Amino acid sequence: MDFFDKEMNKKICINYLIMILFFILIVIILSVYEMLIPKKFNRNIKIVDSDEYVVNIESLNSSRIKLSISGYAFKGPDAIERYNSYYILKNEQTGKMYKLKTKMEQRGNFKGTGVEFSGMHSQAITLFMEKGKYNLYIWYDNNDENVFLKTDKEIEI
Repeated sequence: MDFFDKEMNKKICINYLIMILFFILIVIILSVYEMLIPKKFNRNIKIVDSDEYVVNIESLNSSRIKLSISGYAFKGPDAIERYNSYYILKNEQTGKMYKLKTKMEQRGNFKGTGVEFSGMHSQAITLFMEKGKYNLYIWYDNNDENVFLKTDKEIEI
């Protein structure tokens, strides 16, 4: 009887271990989804093409699976007091827009100017987006500006 109890306890432990590993895997998958999958975006925001704003995309790498964008945006000499900007992809044919999770980066070359936090970086998994040509915009909501800034970049997914 003692042998049977040990075998049952071993099977129960293995089952619990499998359930815990499964739970951890689900948490990891959901975290990656939240961080890297572009979210559909539907807002009617004024598109601005103005000399007041400085916009530069320094790095743009895309494939069918992954997209990586780095650059910066700021409004003239205005110091950035509240950071809230995102990269937006807009499908040329369908008009669908996707908001990318965007991380603010400090720019060493702008140190002491008030716009040192104008850097932006984003990585996204594009596997689940529909194929097509996308225009890249910046949703500039720093200091409550709330405008779309045009970039000259297009991305083929």
